[in-house]
Amino acid sequence: MLDKEIISCACIRYYEEEDKYFLINVNTRKDFQNKGIATKFLTNVLKDFFNKVNDNLYLWVNSENKIAIKLYAKLGFQKTDYFPDKLSFKNNLLNNDIYFCNKKLFSNKSIN
Repeated sequence: MLDKEIISCACIRYYEEEDKYFLINVNTRKDFQNKGIATKFLTNVLKDFFNKVNDNLYLWVNSENKIAIKLYAKLGFQKTDYFPDKLSFKNNLLNNDIYFCNKKLFSNKSIN
């Protein structure tokens, strides 16, 4: 937050039917992008998550979102699956090619 304005946000949600935690709704205000803010913010989010939860963390990312893919790779997420067509997940239609990524619990050591 800057002067009590939200500049970056993210959510971690547990999907009971999948028995998995997902990083969702990651956003940084456009005027604060490419300044390392999302990296620092998500590093803290991930540290907090792995300190409290003994489980892996997953996410979906649009295959055309090269900036997000680079960020997630820097944070230790690995692409595990690729879906080349539209995909329906939790009643939401994802319109582009999608990567499914996983950050394993033991890879937490790479977070600074």
